[in-house]
Amino acid sequence: MLQEKDFTTTLLEYKTLWTMYDLMAHTNKSRNTLLKKLLLNPKHQSKIAEFTHAPTHKNDQWSFVAKYMKQYIEENHNQIF
Repeated sequence: MLQEKDFTTTLLEYKTLWTMYDLMAHTNKSRNTLLKKLLLNPKHQSKIAEFTHAPTHKNDQWSFVAKYMKQYIEENHNQIF
């Protein structure tokens, strides 16, 4: 039997770039958790730098290449969380 997907999950599958809110929705983790355990963690920072844009000034925002971030999280979930 096919499992029904909610609108947010379906939308995330087709996005090319994720915002911080998309990453939070995909992982079901808070902003603080993602910053602490993944984005600002030196262990992962260098590995995700190629497909992550970190804010450089006040009006800047995080963005991620969805395909590669999703793959990285799937492959390293136990080390991250």
